[in-house]
Amino acid sequence: MQKVLSYLLVLALFAGLAVITPSLIRADDSTTATGTITGKVIDASGNPVPGAKVSARLTKRVAGAPRLTATTADDGTFAINDVPAGSYNIMVRDKTAGKGKSDTAVKVAAGATADAGTITLTPPNTDNGGGNGGGNTGGATNGGAAPTQPPN
Repeated sequence: MQKVLSYLLVLALFAGLAVITPSLIRADDSTTATGTITGKVIDASGNPVPGAKVSARLTKRVAGAPRLTATTADDGTFAINDVPAGSYNIMVRDKTAGKGKSDTAVKVAAGATADAGTITLTPPNTDNGGGNGGGNTGGATNGGAAPTQPPN
């Protein structure tokens, strides 16, 4: 009978540790020095841009720094979570609406939310002009030069 009681006591201790351990791990995670960057992306007409790719890069580049990204929601807003404390440049790209960046560096503090504000995208270049390189549309593969036509 005493062996059974000892066995039950050990079993109860292990069960108690299984319940307590996850809360200890979560407590440790909450002390990491990260914050959040939020903002909104609009096009040149002032309309929200859904699906734009947002990235945050440290202002002082550090080798091996994680790539921090988010995609804008239907209302153009974004949130980049788990951002290590520091100063970041925000860049945005969208195939249709263009690209843009934050006017000033966004400073992230541990446990805080930093607002990048509203970022307005500049429309992509739609010039199909010839010459060196051409525009970014049209699919020219010969350096942007117009194909030659035989004389009539």
